[in-house]
Amino acid sequence: NYDIRSKVEHGNKLRTFRKFKLDFEHEQYLDVVKNPTVRKEITKFRLSAHELNIEMGRRTNVKLEDRLCTKCAFKEIEDESHFLFTCTLYNNERNKLFKIILDKSKNFKQLSIDDQLCWLLSNKDVVIVHAVAQYIHNAMEKRRQY
Repeated sequence: NYDIRSKVEHGNKLRTFRKFKLDFEHEQYLDVVKNPTVRKEITKFRLSAHELNIEMGRRTNVKLEDRLCTKCAFKEIEDESHFLFTCTLYNNERNKLFKIILDKSKNFKQLSIDDQLCWLLSNKDVVIVHAVAQYIHNAMEKRRQY
């Protein structure tokens, strides 16, 4: 049982999706995000079908501890949380996102990182949905150019 839990938490496919997807229902972002490129980017992010090292390493059998971010100096595993909350490459994009978030939720910063991730990826507020989708799209574009 421990081995299964460890695998789920540390690199198996859909490990992030399981954190925030609690109900089987049509996702609002699919209707709200009109730009197909941005919609595709957030879908890939939610499903861990992206190019972050946590996923690329899973595909190529790189040990979890070696799936580090190469875009900043933190030497952390490049997973969805690092991408959203920590990596300094995306500070400008993140500041725009957090300004919108903090206008909507004054208590957001008091949540744990996992709860912040779940809140962002399961939020139904149209403004938040757009802001998160735009952040993911813009930051992924920046990552590809870097």
